[in-house]
Amino acid sequence: MAKQKKAMDFEVDLIAVSSVLAVQICAMLLTAVWIHLGTMNVKQAVGGQSQAETKKVPALWAKMGAGGTITFRLQDIASAPKNLQVVDVAGVNNEFNLAGIAAHVEAIRKIAPDLRTVLIQPDGDSMYEKIIQLMDHFKSVGMIDLGVAPL
Repeated sequence: MAKQKKAMDFEVDLIAVSSVLAVQICAMLLTAVWIHLGTMNVKQAVGGQSQAETKKVPALWAKMGAGGTITFRLQDIASAPKNLQVVDVAGVNNEFNLAGIAAHVEAIRKIAPDLRTVLIQPDGDSMYEKIIQLMDHFKSVGMIDLGVAPL
């Protein structure tokens, strides 16, 4: 018995391949519109531009600590007295002392009425809800520009 040789030539069905490519091209054209509509302009608040381009805006840094403690540090406010440059507002029962925070912000706004920026520095173990609570409180006392600094 002799083995029969198989034919080595075969045909590729290009109609199926072209149909799949046509469907993929249509899908890409449709989703290209959604990509443009789903974007928004976002600028990096800290470190997005060169130092020469950066306008000196007075800012208040709020570093979250353990037990609800907030450490405030002023930036670019030359007229502030030394007792307001770095201030700790201790928390009560692992919660923020919201009245103490509001009083400190008001004392700083008397010195720098154009102060609108607060940058929050969370701790490594800060809970997301606490950051949002602090941001809401700053909004309620009149701080418009809020940001969260990277860890």
